[in-house]
Amino acid sequence: MRHRNTQSLFLRFAPQCWLPIIALSLAATACSLPFLPLPPTPTASPSPTRTPVPATATATGSPLHTPSPTIQALAPDVLEELERIEGQVVQLRGLRPTSPTDRELLTAEELQQAVLAELMQDYSREEAEDDVRVLALLGLLEPGFDLWTLYQDLYSEQVLGFYDDETEEMSILSDEDFDILERMTYAHEYVHALQDQSYDFQDVLNLDEATCEANADRCIAIQSLIEGDATLLQSQWLRTYATAADISSLFDLNSTLESPVFSTAPEFIQQSLMFPYEQGASFVMHFYLRGQWAAVDELYRNPPASTEQILHPERYPDNAPIILELPDLERALPPEWEEIDRDTLGEWQLRMMLSQFLPGANATLSTSNWGGDSYIALYNEILDRSAIVLVTAWDYNANATLFYNAMRDYAEARFENATFSWQRTSWETDDIYASLVRTSTQVMWILAPDSGTESALRSAITIPMQQQ
Repeated sequence: MRHRNTQSLFLRFAPQCWLPIIALSLAATACSLPFLPLPPTPTASPSPTRTPVPATATATGSPLHTPSPTIQALAPDVLEELERIEGQVVQLRGLRPTSPTDRELLTAEELQQAVLAELMQDYSREEAEDDVRVLALLGLLEPGFDLWTLYQDLYSEQVLGFYDDETEEMSILSDEDFDILERMTYAHEYVHALQDQSYDFQDVLNLDEATCEANADRCIAIQSLIEGDATLLQSQWLRTYATAADISSLFDLNSTLESPVFSTAPEFIQQSLMFPYEQGASFVMHFYLRGQWAAVDELYRNPPASTEQILHPERYPDNAPIILELPDLERALPPEWEEIDRDTLGEWQLRMMLSQFLPGANATLSTSNWGGDSYIALYNEILDRSAIVLVTAWDYNANATLFYNAMRDYAEARFENATFSWQRTSWETDDIYASLVRTSTQVMWILAPDSGTESALRSAITIPMQQQ
């Protein structure tokens, strides 16, 4: 029996420690974010979680580092520029380096090879096929979609650089000119190095594989904090250090940048890639405007726990997610069925699910008071059939009613030719049987290949479930 819980439905192959910066996201957010006011002096940050800063490294000088062979081979003026950017980022952000950071600037071909190597190491075609089964059950992708190839093409096209917190290395795309896009990318990625040294992505923030397997929505939220922080700092860096020619060049680039793979990708994939940068920046900005970087630093002491908090920063930190524990559903089905995924969707992914078949405003309204959820996806390899059970919890009865009604409209729009039954609120076609059940503040949605499978799954769960 194979259980492969996953980190995230939308940045699956990219590990949480491998923080890629996407060309389209970077250019778009850089040109759309307002230039925020700067504090008169760098805001002091909390004590770092790792070793003290060496006496020779200061917040206003260039951080210490040991150049890698790639760096040593670069032109002296590029080396000087890297040191200058690092010092600028330290001064603006107020986080001090605690250890050297290896860094390398790669050609487009070298960066592409690094991205593909990361993809093949961390994400198999089998995993991609399971992901598509789950996303197809949710109506977010077409069955049989070639997600593995899309990721391969997309990240080859889009990635400008990445920071790897396992090796503590930065890899940045560069050309001979090292123009404003490369310099801005370096500033953004260096923020990640400082964040990791100060707050420790894996050991303190628990942004690791095991934790993300247990709750992807939480990992999306923390990644949004990390990317939003770096994106906001990037905006300040542009305001402070970019020349008028740099800004003009960036706007020209934003208006001419072509990303054919991204542009033709499914909407869910596009929105997933942009979410940590755009929504993350809005979330971080909410707190920066109230207390500058010191307020942002406090977020790392108690990081956001859900995409609900990212989408509604006024609910942070009090509105904690409701935890639901679904039982083992494999026991309710014949032995050829196996669990392929168990996770939390969260407000944002529920919104995206509904928006595929309902107006965006309806999807947003009906998910805006999300309390918690849990789903299990199962697959029968012999029959090549999939099933999913999703249980959602809501803050109030009225919110549960609103979501229930939205799910009913969603099913009507998604399964246009289905036979509807009021007796069980179900929809049936030749190859699907879907049902919707609501009890108190919980709503359960089941999608199965036939009524027998649906009945077995429904009988295995009693709602309302116990909430934590």
